[in-house]
Amino acid sequence: MRCSKNIKECLPGKEKRKMALQADKTRQSPLCSFLKTSRKVFLWILKKREGRYRKASLTVEAAVAVPVFLLAVGSILGILDIYRMQSLIKTSLHQSAMELGMYAYGENGDSSIGSGISSAFCMAYARSRMPDFGEHVKFSYVGTAFRNNELILRAQAEYKLPVSLTFVPPIRFTNEAKVNCWVGWDKTKDIGEGDAQWEEMVYISENESVYHTSPSCTHIELSIHKEFAEDLDGQRNAYGEKYHSCEKCGSDGETGIIYYTEKGNRYHSSEHCSGLKRTVHMVKKSEVSHMHQCQRCSGKE
Repeated sequence: MRCSKNIKECLPGKEKRKMALQADKTRQSPLCSFLKTSRKVFLWILKKREGRYRKASLTVEAAVAVPVFLLAVGSILGILDIYRMQSLIKTSLHQSAMELGMYAYGENGDSSIGSGISSAFCMAYARSRMPDFGEHVKFSYVGTAFRNNELILRAQAEYKLPVSLTFVPPIRFTNEAKVNCWVGWDKTKDIGEGDAQWEEMVYISENESVYHTSPSCTHIELSIHKEFAEDLDGQRNAYGEKYHSCEKCGSDGETGIIYYTEKGNRYHSSEHCSGLKRTVHMVKKSEVSHMHQCQRCSGKE
């Protein structure tokens, strides 16, 4: 018998089936093999327990397992949705409280909390800033309170599942935001019994014999101008005094440009001269009792 053309034609029928089955097994993925093996094991266990196959047994089990699985997945998604809505409500309340806290005190010297805005306005403002969740979330209460220099916004809401389930009641939750009002600082109230007495702070600069009560005093906050030396002739400062050359940096620089201030009486050849720079320190007034107050600061008072 000649079998050179096709070796399969020379094999018996049983051998052909074995080879076809072996080739089919090699084409199957590991996952398919695992599923088929699992199915055979499951059917073998079911047959051994019952003695014979029961029709639609898998359908009955699926009818019980699938609803339970879907209910579990729906519960997890509902919890995540509630957490998302609570985060949005909390953020909205906090933002509204921060904005309303700036107006908690009156503008005409009324120091009672809430004199600048009313509780009704706070509630209406907070409710208007709430995100819209549709029919699934209903706000039953949005309230406000003022306590110990604090503004408190509180919101109560009910969450209903997107799918109506009679055995699951609406879920109620409460969110709250609390901020400190912009009330300023009252030094008479912050000093308690046994605390050190409040003391005034003043400003001093290096190489000066006076102290300043205002940080914007022109002695320590300089407004520097620059001009050509010939353009400064005949000019006077704010007090009518004539400008003289600085003892530290000299008169004219190499470029012929000089620097001066409106209320000073010296001009400088360098903008880095120490006469144009101020290193200011804030100290207690009792520490500079040997100094006199700046005349410009005393004139402002």
